[in-house]
Amino acid sequence: ALLKESEAMIEYVIGDSMIYILYLDRTNLRVIERPLDKKELTRKIKEMHRTLSDYNGLSKRQKEAYRSYTSSAYWFYQNLVAPVIEQSNQIKKLIVITDGELGHLPFEVFLVEAAPQKRMDYANLSYLMNDYVLSYHYSATLWKESKEGKAPQNNGQILGVAANYATKIKPSNGITRLPAYQRIRDNLDSLPNAREEVEILSKQFKGYCAFDNMASEKVFKEKSSEFAVIHLALHGLLNSRAQMLSSLVFTEDGDSVENNFLQAYEISKLNLNADLVVLSACETGYGKFEKGNGIASLARSFMYAGASSLVVSLWQVNDFSTSEIMKLFYQNLTKGMGKAEALREAKLSYMKKAEGIFKHPAFWSPFIQIGTSDAIHLKSKSDRSFLWWGLGILSMVLLLVFWNKRG
Repeated sequence: ALLKESEAMIEYVIGDSMIYILYLDRTNLRVIERPLDKKELTRKIKEMHRTLSDYNGLSKRQKEAYRSYTSSAYWFYQNLVAPVIEQSNQIKKLIVITDGELGHLPFEVFLVEAAPQKRMDYANLSYLMNDYVLSYHYSATLWKESKEGKAPQNNGQILGVAANYATKIKPSNGITRLPAYQRIRDNLDSLPNAREEVEILSKQFKGYCAFDNMASEKVFKEKSSEFAVIHLALHGLLNSRAQMLSSLVFTEDGDSVENNFLQAYEISKLNLNADLVVLSACETGYGKFEKGNGIASLARSFMYAGASSLVVSLWQVNDFSTSEIMKLFYQNLTKGMGKAEALREAKLSYMKKAEGIFKHPAFWSPFIQIGTSDAIHLKSKSDRSFLWWGLGILSMVLLLVFWNKRG
């Protein structure tokens, strides 16, 4: 009953030798059993993920990369989507609930038709994204609870953070960082487009944007509970051995209490009221599968903390393409689009502008939207200017009326 007429939910359950696919819309329920060895599926997922995330291979072995991607993307559509999808003009949005390592793949890049092999033309492939808006969730129960729950209480503004990894500030009071953390920080690449990304948001929306030393873990913890949208443009580090030690890396500000590595277990303890958290960082949605808990990742920790929706990455992202897609994403949100639709349109627009190998899904598909996908209203800085213009015009009209009466 909570599904709109244009929405359908697809949920996957992976067994040892069988995959169960559940399809649900307002009037239909289908359960499909597909014989598929779990080890073979895991191998296919890893191969697909590697194809999408290997930027070096894309540039050096372009033909091989094209063949590998297109064959895998078509295989996944045929085996995981086609069995339950009936081509219908009515269904426009798919809510995807994955199982196991399937959560590491963006379904947007699955190919509805086999790709031509005589030429490489990423712009005109038959992506599933062309036909549907896709959003994701960790379970049907959580999706239901989020739809029935109350809207978060926040200030309607944006908190933007762009970390600076060039600062050489040392902790105060003689406190030193653990050598392992210092080595990690020393090897982090700068993110030149991250600052521009957040500066654009600061000019467009009301809120608080932190740069350089203010882009710290301490400042984020102090302010994060107030805002409607939290946008973090910084590095994310995946700890494959202990998922809850995965972290977001803030600017080193020398604080003696916080080490500026905000770990997943710390995030889960925050009290957030955000309609949307955007993790414009590396591998924020990629993690280890825990039975009954979905993907254990940085993104999941934000859900525990109270965020109703997230945009996260599934592999290390390209700094430039990320910045471009984020600009387009926020432009679409201001037009009243839902979060999943805004992200889809941003990807399609980026692909039209991109050239050559930058049209490859590796550059535009790592970001997915998880959780509620309804539209949100952010307070624009132009809101006040329109108000003053309106008051000014009204004042002029009243003066003219008064003057005419006196005449």
